[in-house]
Amino acid sequence: MANHTSLNESDRIVTLQVVIITGVTGGVAVLTCLSALVLILALKLHTKLVYRLAAYQVLTSLVFAIANLLNLAAVDYHDDYKFSGDPTTRRVCQIVAFARMYSAWLKLLAVVFVTLHLYCYVVCYRNMKRCELVYVLVSLLLPITVSVVPFTVGTNLYGADGQWCWISTLSSHSELLKLLLWFGPAVFLLCIVTAAVAYLIVVLFRRACLESSDEFNIAYKQQSHKQAFNQMLPLLAYPVLFLIFLLPSLVSQVYREEEVLTDTKWLEPVNAFFSSLLSTSAGLTLMAHISTLWCATKRGGWRLLQRNYGRFSTY
Repeated sequence: MANHTSLNESDRIVTLQVVIITGVTGGVAVLTCLSALVLILALKLHTKLVYRLAAYQVLTSLVFAIANLLNLAAVDYHDDYKFSGDPTTRRVCQIVAFARMYSAWLKLLAVVFVTLHLYCYVVCYRNMKRCELVYVLVSLLLPITVSVVPFTVGTNLYGADGQWCWISTLSSHSELLKLLLWFGPAVFLLCIVTAAVAYLIVVLFRRACLESSDEFNIAYKQQSHKQAFNQMLPLLAYPVLFLIFLLPSLVSQVYREEEVLTDTKWLEPVNAFFSSLLSTSAGLTLMAHISTLWCATKRGGWRLLQRNYGRFSTY
């Protein structure tokens, strides 16, 4: 009986930590993303593709942060911070689980498409501007297809999974569904993104080295979209930061699911912290991107910033 009481107390403490970390860091993430999006609208930079692509990263990060914050709605604050077993709370948890699955896929696909866009432009010299609508539609619709699967496979498989609302651990099909709907495709796409980002960095480093020599690629020097290329370059920060902050969260999920460690409860707060940090980094990156432009204009202020981008930006 003593061990059972200790286990319950441990669960309560971990859940309380997850609630506090998710509430604080998630709130910061939401405010950061909203501020970045308001800044883009205030400066009217959304008329340029490069900033719309950046805005998509921040918008999907905002949705992801909100979905994680909704997880707090399924916690019973009057019963030792545990998931309540009443039907209403279970239904809320199922809705939150759907939202978390959808937002995770939404964010992942947004990163995949911005990486694809950069790779085609930088490496293949292909302007993929016309594919913007395809990016948006696939990013919005494909996650719905994936996220509704647990609603259709037998009984509803969404529910409580540790301290999170996701695919419930109570189902015998939960491990298979997690592998097919998230871990398998996510790891595959992340490997592609990692390889593409690494190759992009190598190509950009090589060009930077050659630029100071006579061997510099003349075709690149003469291409009409060199200015647009310079504007697009900061977009590389989004997939890089996404990989950096997603890795600890994804590893903690895998370790918990596979029970690699004897005690995996401490991984829950780690997952909560890095999940929110992933969204916060997107908002801060966009604000830094705009601030860099502001410093470049120096004396012109907001109007000069807008006028310059309206004058020479092809994106």
